[in-house]
Amino acid sequence: MRGVVARVFAGVCAPDRPSPTRAFPSYADDAPIRERDVFCIDMSGSVDGHVYDFSRSRVGGSDVHGAAEALALAQRVVESTVDALPPGTSVAEAAAAGYAVMEDAGDTLRDGWFDRGAFEHSVVITDGAPEILSVAPHRFSGR
Repeated sequence: MRGVVARVFAGVCAPDRPSPTRAFPSYADDAPIRERDVFCIDMSGSVDGHVYDFSRSRVGGSDVHGAAEALALAQRVVESTVDALPPGTSVAEAAAAGYAVMEDAGDTLRDGWFDRGAFEHSVVITDGAPEILSVAPHRFSGR
């Protein structure tokens, strides 16, 4: 297996956090990270010629905004979408599976503040189950 990392960038989000002052690739701002902020890291590159892009997020300290619940929902949406990706399925059909999970939960991922707290996978469609390329742990662990 041969891999190349193309980009790694990070950001922090919370309902009352200022908008980022710098754009991609860092989504950085000059405000210090606070206890209840959500830290996100996103990485892209390629493995054996397949391009990948994945992200992971972690709530820091006390979860006063319900971010852990939103992160868990993001993961369920992604996993439901991946599960709906056998060969021959359209992207619209797979996306509908993820949207159904989101709508069943009250569509909380679209409430505005959580737009940078993400969970992503990159997958290769095979003749069997989709192969997930982003094999990083699903959650950051503490130090």
